[in-house]
Amino acid sequence: MRSNSHGFSITELSVVMLIGLVLSGLSLMGFQQVNAVYSSTSAEEIIAGKLRQARSMALSQRKNIVVTFEDPDQIKLSVQTSQTSTTLLESMSLPVGSVYTNGPGGSEPEPIQGIVRWRNGSVVFLGDSTARDFVTGALVNGVVYIGRAGASDNSAAGAVTVLGSTGRVRSYRYDMRTGGWF
Repeated sequence: MRSNSHGFSITELSVVMLIGLVLSGLSLMGFQQVNAVYSSTSAEEIIAGKLRQARSMALSQRKNIVVTFEDPDQIKLSVQTSQTSTTLLESMSLPVGSVYTNGPGGSEPEPIQGIVRWRNGSVVFLGDSTARDFVTGALVNGVVYIGRAGASDNSAAGAVTVLGSTGRVRSYRYDMRTGGWF
């Protein structure tokens, strides 16, 4: 005799759907971590790019270019018109979810003496490519830390440093496993 049952039972379909939901949940959790790191890396690249742009403009135009970092996620480029005033050239926000932070603590990305953290502050690039403090005019080595808004870990921490005497700009990522920068 032939059986008239064709297809799958409701139990078999339920098991397949449950497996699909579990796999979807796992991939979503992994995607959120990758997205956070990507967003932080993108913010790092934007900051490094704007600092390099300011240095290049200062060299080519022989004008003082000021880069200002404002909490939580603003970066502004201005041309210095007098000792205390500037004219805004460009203003932008970091990618959604990225903010300036105080850094992970412990070691700095580079072993530079007298490093300044620019969370709320400005650096000015002069026509000779040096980086100086906007207020005092002194040569300054600085770092900007970037992280995720509301994050308690450093899984997406990054940093951008400027060496005052040359204006060199470098980007770094924080490795939670080793507790160091690369």
